[in-house]
Amino acid sequence: MKVTDDYRDGDSLENYAKVDLYRNGGGEDQLEDHDDDKVKQTPKSDSAIIGTTLTGEDGKHAVKVGEKVELTDTVSYTNIEAGVEHTVTGTLMDKTTGAPLSDGDGNPLSSSVTFTPEEKDGTVEVKFTVDTTHLDGHDLVAFETLTTKETETDRETGEKTTVDKTVAEHKDIDDANQTVTVTSDKSSMAQTGRNILIGAAITAAVAAGAGGTYIYRKRHQIDDADDMME
Repeated sequence: MKVTDDYRDGDSLENYAKVDLYRNGGGEDQLEDHDDDKVKQTPKSDSAIIGTTLTGEDGKHAVKVGEKVELTDTVSYTNIEAGVEHTVTGTLMDKTTGAPLSDGDGNPLSSSVTFTPEEKDGTVEVKFTVDTTHLDGHDLVAFETLTTKETETDRETGEKTTVDKTVAEHKDIDDANQTVTVTSDKSSMAQTGRNILIGAAITAAVAAGAGGTYIYRKRHQIDDADDMME
């Protein structure tokens, strides 16, 4: 068995070797079992993990209806390779439809940030600008993917190409932390305004009706008095 040391810093080698011994080509009972013989040979490294928190400009999980609403997705990463360029790409999903939001060109609404971490753990912010004028009451969810560049070599031609390698992703449509709700504040205010106007109109109509009744009664009393004098 050939073992090399061509691994990343921080990787460990681990393998569980099992050797079974038999007499006469396996025709007799097993002689010995080396299940506990552990030989460090196979590369093993901890997986990278990301989590996200999506908020509005005030840091809350609720935003108002508007043409240009700013959202910030704070992406926390754990155990990624320091000193290596990474790109985190976020896509905004509409929980109501289960589909990505679209930008002005009809493409999925996404935003990317490229960074080189100094430490294996940290955070990075991804910004979105969203038109929520037609999303009243909808929940918006950020899906994030963390990638890095990797060089692949064609075994036949030897040609090298650079590809995006997914390091980690976080895509949970039910995660409250990566969700903001578009509130109906403006609609409520408009409805309240309409209710106030309607109430004022009713009050005015009632007042006018009461005044008309009073004037009618007063006129009726005067007419009766005139009849009696005649």
